[in-house]
Amino acid sequence: YAEVTANSALVAGEIVCITVRATDSAGNVLEETFEFGVLPSDSAFVRLFVDGKLWKSEFVTDNRISVPAIPQGMSFYGWMNESNIRYTDGEGNLLQDLTAEYIELHAVYYLEGYTPILTANELKNIQMDGKYVLVYDIDLGGAEWTPLGTEKSPFSGEFNGNGLTISNIKITKNIQYIGLFGYNVGTIKNLK
Repeated sequence: YAEVTANSALVAGEIVCITVRATDSAGNVLEETFEFGVLPSDSAFVRLFVDGKLWKSEFVTDNRISVPAIPQGMSFYGWMNESNIRYTDGEGNLLQDLTAEYIELHAVYYLEGYTPILTANELKNIQMDGKYVLVYDIDLGGAEWTPLGTEKSPFSGEFNGNGLTISNIKITKNIQYIGLFGYNVGTIKNLK
């Protein structure tokens, strides 16, 4: 025996909860609720995840997506998809066209006072005295890497790896200081 109920009519632009309740021959009951958006023809439907958990689902209107509560000491970078494409700025304003009718996005936070690093190009261009935080794993793809910091111009800033990974580094040059960072007098921490 199975019963399916909806909490409202299927109206374009609305979010509907569908509950499926099933009872087996032994009388055991299983109930599961699913949240769906009824797509209008002119709005994208987004599912928004914070810390890996569904925070809310909504239709995108006025070129904005809702912004979650920001933890103390953090800044909101924006909403990104699984391919690390940034869809909004830190205030929820769209930076990319939402061409798909449905998309899942994830909240990205970083430490206040730090510059977020998401790409190999951003990493390559850091200032030697800046404060940086890695926001996503970076795959350098085996491209030739020039270590950050030299004896004449050492890295003297702060780099927080945020528990993430920078992988596939390749250095073939014959230089004295070899690694992601060459010569360091600053702080590098939490990097896998």
